[in-house]
Amino acid sequence: MARQAPWTHNNMNIDVIDIASDNVNIDLVDIGSDNVNIDLVDIGSDNVNIDLVDIGSDSTDEVESEDVESIATDLSTDLNNEGGNSNSGGDVGERQREQNEESPSEEQSMSFELIRTPPDLRIEMPEEPPDISSAHPSQSTAPSLEPQLAGPAQVQETNVASAEARQPQEPPPASEPNIQAGPSHQVTPEKAKPAPSPQSDEDGQICPICFEPWSNSGDHHLSSLKCGHLFGYSCIDRWVKGKGARCPQCNGKAMKKDIRVLYANALTALDTSERDRVMKDLQAERKLRKKLEFEHTKTKLSFNLQMQELTKLHEELRLLKNTTALNSCSMGVTLSQSGGGNSQREMRLVMHSIFEISKDGGCRVMVFNDWLKMLLLSMPSQVAMFPGYGVKKLNMTDMKTDRFVPLHQKQIRDLAFNPAKNDLLLSVGMDKKVKLTNMSSNALVVSYTAESPLWCCCWNTDDANQFYVGTARGRVVQYDTRNTAGPHRTITVVGLGPVVSMCYVSSKSNANCNFNTPGLIVARLQSCYFVELKDDTTRDHQLPLEGPFTSVSLEEKTKHILVSCRPCQKYPHARHLFCALEKVNSINDDGFMSHSFTANIVFELRGGTTQRVLSRSCIISSPDGDNIACAGDESTQSTCLWDLSSGKPVQQLKGMDTVIDILPVKSHENVYLSLLTEKTVKFYMWADQL
Repeated sequence: MARQAPWTHNNMNIDVIDIASDNVNIDLVDIGSDNVNIDLVDIGSDNVNIDLVDIGSDSTDEVESEDVESIATDLSTDLNNEGGNSNSGGDVGERQREQNEESPSEEQSMSFELIRTPPDLRIEMPEEPPDISSAHPSQSTAPSLEPQLAGPAQVQETNVASAEARQPQEPPPASEPNIQAGPSHQVTPEKAKPAPSPQSDEDGQICPICFEPWSNSGDHHLSSLKCGHLFGYSCIDRWVKGKGARCPQCNGKAMKKDIRVLYANALTALDTSERDRVMKDLQAERKLRKKLEFEHTKTKLSFNLQMQELTKLHEELRLLKNTTALNSCSMGVTLSQSGGGNSQREMRLVMHSIFEISKDGGCRVMVFNDWLKMLLLSMPSQVAMFPGYGVKKLNMTDMKTDRFVPLHQKQIRDLAFNPAKNDLLLSVGMDKKVKLTNMSSNALVVSYTAESPLWCCCWNTDDANQFYVGTARGRVVQYDTRNTAGPHRTITVVGLGPVVSMCYVSSKSNANCNFNTPGLIVARLQSCYFVELKDDTTRDHQLPLEGPFTSVSLEEKTKHILVSCRPCQKYPHARHLFCALEKVNSINDDGFMSHSFTANIVFELRGGTTQRVLSRSCIISSPDGDNIACAGDESTQSTCLWDLSSGKPVQQLKGMDTVIDILPVKSHENVYLSLLTEKTVKFYMWADQL
């Protein structure tokens, strides 16, 4: 009979009773029990072999036995038998010494007692479960044997009746001698290293198939499947062989071609859950902030539009009140009369409509064509894919906006329609381009390139084939539409800064004015000149006006000019000079007749104390035929009107944005005053008021 069991249990009790086998072989290998108790009672075996190897018991119980003398005699006989098969305590001691040479062990003792018994029994030892900590995962685990170890070992009896008949009456033991299987030895159990588990801290260092660390070279090289799980190459290569293979971790479909060899010395999984949560919250906050900003912008725009609509309604209400009062007067109410008996009437401007041109701003100038009944407004392109600047069409017949026509790559500084060819538009911009465009077909006719950025332009009203442009270097360049090669001539004007504004003075005279010298009113930042044009020669005449200048406009009938100046240290208020051109004849030192030109100031109109934008002013005619000067006031965000017959202010049109350009327009029988801001254009119409 032989049995070897690698067990680990807190308490071990082995009881061998009434054994008559020829050979008894008990091997106890790698026992980590705290207490080991071996009882051998009435053993009739000829040979007894007990092997104790690497027993980690803290203590062993001394067991009592019967028939001590018989056991001692048999044991000594077996130990002294040279040819026998017996190994007892000496063999045990020798094995313990060999084990101690490999690893040091603690001093322990074990005692046992042998008593001869009938030879018809053999030991049935229960199977102990393997050590889970060192076993391979492929090995099966035996059920727990704790109930079997708690009592004596189960013995299969072959002939119980005959054994009892042969068993003699045992006398009571006289003493309790202990026969030790060998000398005491220091035995230290080799504590097995616990195998790494999937839940340990070494998840990133071991293969989940074999539970062995992977390497960065060799057959067990670090590899992964397309799902991202990591394995040793040799393990996963065997795993995915055949059809229907799946990932051991996620059960996803896997094939051999999905294996990817990774090159890394070590893998460490960082816990980024907190960072991911914070980033997710940050993205949510940004999204919420963007939404709130959009709602704020939308609400602000709606508020501005509502305020403009409210202003318009107030003006209409006032107009209706005045109209009602006028109708009441015509039905029989007698009005007070003065002088010749005509009732006193006053024409005032009231809000008519407002149009949004550019959401982002950028509007600069506008021009009106009476023949096409079309108002053009410069603005930037609203399509990011096609950047640049162009003009927006506004049909004055039905007061509706039309299409956008791209013209320049940079900001447009001035626009002018040809006086004879009604649909030919002249445009200049900061991109150094001069362009003539047919606005009926929106087709480019001709394009010129200047030497520097262009600021202003105007047509020759005496010859519709010629036009002039002012440059940033202070030069006036003359072009002829019949010559597409380049400019006709260049006129240099004395002074500093660019040519900010200019207008052409016709040679045609009328009953209101006898000024018949053709020329240009050219305004630079610090000087203003009248450039006399005679055949192919030019002559400059400086006008006695002080800048800095922002714009020049001409009243065609009377040949009066309105020159606007921004505030400066000498003049803290914006000034609008209403002047009359005059030709002065004189005799020079040689006795020859000579002439010069001057501008006599009729009225000096004062505006606000702030002006950052080079806005434009103009002269308009009221329905009564009076000339009225119109200019924007940046400090009060309004437009001021003065009667040029008396120089007194007539009206102030309040708004919410700075007015950049002012222009009178016509639609059927109505006359409007259009005010251009960076984003919108407003229309005011004349109405009778008492």
